[in-house]
Amino acid sequence: MIYTNAGRPFVRVEGTGGWIEHTWFKEDGLIASNEEWLSWKPGPNDVQFPLISEKQDFVNCIKSRKETMIPAEIGHRTASMCQIGHIAIQTGAKLKWNPETEHFMGNDEANKLLARPQRGPWRV
Repeated sequence: MIYTNAGRPFVRVEGTGGWIEHTWFKEDGLIASNEEWLSWKPGPNDVQFPLISEKQDFVNCIKSRKETMIPAEIGHRTASMCQIGHIAIQTGAKLKWNPETEHFMGNDEANKLLARPQRGPWRV
């Protein structure tokens, strides 16, 4: 998967059968190595995602007091994966993550990067 926000912001997924790519904020931004993929329509048993941004969904849910389309736990775990990847790059180490304690197993150097020192008098 290729993800970039530089120049032309897009996400591209490549596999053994070809690739599909979407340029953000562009109505006709979907392209693929196989034109037939672009005319595919989901069936009744396929997963269908709503055509709304997570930001608009959040605002709508504040107004309606309904749950967001993506639960907070999913958002937290998704953000955690990004941070874990960044810490792995910084340490250059293969890391083991404990999702229960939200700490790395056997790597104090990586655990130090989970939070930064807070300036006083603030603390958690």
